Amino acid sequence: MRKLSVYVFNGVFFVLKRSMVWCLFLFLITYFIVDYKKLELGNKMKLAHYQNPAAFTDLVEFLKEEKPIPKDKLNEYISYYKQFIKANPQSADAYAMLGFCFYQSQQYREAIAAYQKAIEINPRVLWLYYNLGVIYFKQGDFAQAKDYLKKAVVTKPPDTFEFVRSSKQIFLPIATQENIQLGNLKGNIKDGYRESYLLLILSYYHLENFIEMRSMAQRALITNVGYPADFYYYSGLASYHLKDFEKAITSLQSCIEKRRDHDEAFHYLGLVYQELGQAELSQTNLREAQMLHQMKGDYPSLEDQMKVRIY
Repeated sequence: MRKLSVYVFNGVFFVLKRSMVWCLFLFLITYFIVDYKKLELGNKMKLAHYQNPAAFTDLVEFLKEEKPIPKDKLNEYISYYKQFIKANPQSADAYAMLGFCFYQSQQYREAIAAYQKAIEINPRVLWLYYNLGVIYFKQGDFAQAKDYLKKAVVTKPPDTFEFVRSSKQIFLPIATQENIQLGNLKGNIKDGYRESYLLLILSYYHLENFIEMRSMAQRALITNVGYPADFYYYSGLASYHLKDFEKAITSLQSCIEKRRDHDEAFHYLGLVYQELGQAELSQTNLREAQMLHQMKGDYPSLEDQMKVRIY
């Protein structure tokens, strides 16, 4: 009888002990699930705050008027996009925005790394290559700028448009507050190709590779990216440096036909005629160039106007 009581006691103790283990296990599982849910909810609330277009006020004001973004706000944006990337590591658009914010905060090395990561994730987007081209160009690294801009001009416009259009958490909230319509995005993309060609041509100019410079100017004319006067001018400028004066005259005159106020085209046309020993034509064009320059006054160079873009 006593032995039976011991067995019963041991059995009850075993059941209770096992029950306590299960209770503890269930408690821990429940605790971690609830804690994870709280963390997930907190992240969703943070993301919801930044998805609200009002959160991008400073950024939008900068895009509209180039009003400087306060440093503390830039740091907020950088922190947010870093958090977003942790939750969405394959988000090329988040890396692109991170690169943009790093660039505006003058953290150029970090900006380059962010854009390169975006390209690694999505290698088909014009703006990613273009922005890297701008950054390297402004740093005076024309060889690197040239490499990225060559890749920019061979991307396909629909890929870039889809990249922006489908960015519901990154680009579209900003575009909504900026009142940018989808149709405007297509126009921006065409501008991006023209600016890519212009910077690519200028990179070749600084590298003194005038053969490639002229080739790219002619290619831009064939692809019809707009503002042909600029590309006729650069074709003529390259031809002048190559001492191909006949082609230089043809290109520079074509530029002037498109834009009668292009003082630099008149200037180099005057220099071409000077090289050819035609003094009267040379002086006529040089005087015209000087008069146009005085009327126009000082204005930002094409190189100074190029800037890192979002879309």
